[in-house]
Amino acid sequence: MINKACLLLSYHLILIFMSEKKIKIIIVGLGKTAIYLIKRLLPNWEITAIDKNRERLNEARKLGVKVIEGDATSDLILREAGIEHVSFLLALTNDDEINLEISRLAKKNHKVREVIALASAEESLDRFDNIGVKVLLKTALLASHIGNLIEKHKISATCIGWGMGEIQELTILPGSKVKGKRLREIKPTDWLIGAIYRGTQFIIPHGNTILKENDKVLLIGDPKVLSDVAVMLSIGESNFPLQFGSRILIPLFNSYEMKSIIEEGIYISLNSSSQGIDFLPVVDKKRCSEDIILWAKERCEKDNISCHFFDKVDNILKGLANIFNQQGYGLLLLPQEPFRLRNVIGVHTLSFNIMKIASCPVLMSRSTYPYKRILVPFNDSFASEKALELAIDISTKTNGTISVAVVKSPEYISGKDTTQELRNSIERLKGIGDIYRKEIKEIPLVGNPVKEILKINSSFDLMIIGQTRVRQSSIFKPDIGQYLLHKSSCSVMILTREG
Repeated sequence: MINKACLLLSYHLILIFMSEKKIKIIIVGLGKTAIYLIKRLLPNWEITAIDKNRERLNEARKLGVKVIEGDATSDLILREAGIEHVSFLLALTNDDEINLEISRLAKKNHKVREVIALASAEESLDRFDNIGVKVLLKTALLASHIGNLIEKHKISATCIGWGMGEIQELTILPGSKVKGKRLREIKPTDWLIGAIYRGTQFIIPHGNTILKENDKVLLIGDPKVLSDVAVMLSIGESNFPLQFGSRILIPLFNSYEMKSIIEEGIYISLNSSSQGIDFLPVVDKKRCSEDIILWAKERCEKDNISCHFFDKVDNILKGLANIFNQQGYGLLLLPQEPFRLRNVIGVHTLSFNIMKIASCPVLMSRSTYPYKRILVPFNDSFASEKALELAIDISTKTNGTISVAVVKSPEYISGKDTTQELRNSIERLKGIGDIYRKEIKEIPLVGNPVKEILKINSSFDLMIIGQTRVRQSSIFKPDIGQYLLHKSSCSVMILTREG
């Protein structure tokens, strides 16, 4: 397991800096991971190691590494190690708190180009994310590597970044939309095709190279977009909701809206790769009607949609938690829910509590299908990028258009370079849209994010929101995603870290 972590780190460093010489790097924490990594990086890197253990320092010194004895959470020790002149800092101690403090000093005080930390606890991930540090979760590395090898149909991946994969190999299948295209027509951004294997031929591609059926293609690029690019190139069709799960889940309430919610679920099932719909009857103060259950069954049978009904539950949260613990779902549909003042000041809505336990995207239905016009609020976060990727995916089946709302406000933009970062991210996602021949329209807005997005929201059929995590809204710290979810005029699909 330790060696796997070292391989991922070293391959990533070599790829990024293979055109540079003697890049300076500080490694903090000389455990087995660090020693193995040092052996792989030498002699092409100028390495300085920091540790408090003299035996470990002596071992590193014998390898030809400059060593500093001391506590790396001290700014003086970091300066002695030459932190002002390094391109990389790796925090590889066994203590998440120490790694976090070292990373914070490197990023905030010394503006180190890249900071990578090792974490033992999943609970630490958000704290590293918040200071802009790339983090490797020890327990996830091997699982991620194996997962990338078996998922995405016939696509194989090699994890060389953060356990997410930066090199992927795939086969161009008969249905691919890029078959017969020249590479320059695809307009890749933050990824490229590094090599093509065609029969016994090995091809180094250029702009005029034409992709052919059964070509084996080697992709290299940003792990944020690479897996989705690989699926698009390979199979050329919508993948939703299979990236989350194969079926749609709909809780059945005694609500006058229930039939329209089921109809929207059927529409999604017919216009996606869903393998059917499961229903969870809920017995609350207003007992779920047997008529609704019978109607849902007959309605699914009419369109030849596979359906399954769970036993009735009297507590929807416990019922859903049990279901999500047993299997994964591609989408969860919920009815509209009022968002009152008491919810603003801290009382959780039912949908909020459900999203905390859901392991898939959640759609608050407003029956605004078909999804011909899709809106994505965009703020340059990883979550909003995933939302835009999902919009592209869904629109290929619904033949819909995509618009990106970019709102300039303190909630969405921080830092002087953020405008350019937003534009770079949008251009990257437009590149993915080009593969599917999907034009992405940008809508620039200025002002309060909620108000500005809700002003244009009524012109769309579906809004897809990406959030880092579900958090409770308050007067002093409003949650934009929660407000949009409840105040929107159209159906809203929300993705969270939980989903």
